[in-house]
Amino acid sequence: MTVPLGLGQRLFDVVVFASGTAGEAVVRDLDEEQQPYGCGPIIVDPARPDLLFGLVPRGTSRHWNHPLAHCLGSGDFTVPPLGRLAPPGAYWHRPWKSTHLVGPGMLRAALDRHRSVPLSQGVLPQVGLPTDPSRARTNLDEEQPL
Repeated sequence: MTVPLGLGQRLFDVVVFASGTAGEAVVRDLDEEQQPYGCGPIIVDPARPDLLFGLVPRGTSRHWNHPLAHCLGSGDFTVPPLGRLAPPGAYWHRPWKSTHLVGPGMLRAALDRHRSVPLSQGVLPQVGLPTDPSRARTNLDEEQPL
């Protein structure tokens, strides 16, 4: 089953931030702060290893303004199969657990603490995973519907 998910319409918005040492430190902080489940869902796309994609509550994009990350609240975003925890293709760096999402306030604070690389405005058209409709949609695991 192929499921494109509309950003800002149903389930979540997506914060795009730099990976690398600072990005991993941000994710570790979120693991510690977002209890009892740890960090909310984070996606890695091997086609864009310089970026991490955090799923945040719907509507976050209306208020997001941070120099180290962009928040996408419209367009289509395709998630990897729920059980995919490694390549090939996009995969869950931190899997989606129930309705638990990344906390935007905690993410903002962690980005400030670790000062990851700022994203230029030109990065979004190149991101591919959330913004390029020509890419193949990812199949969701039918046994775990969203």
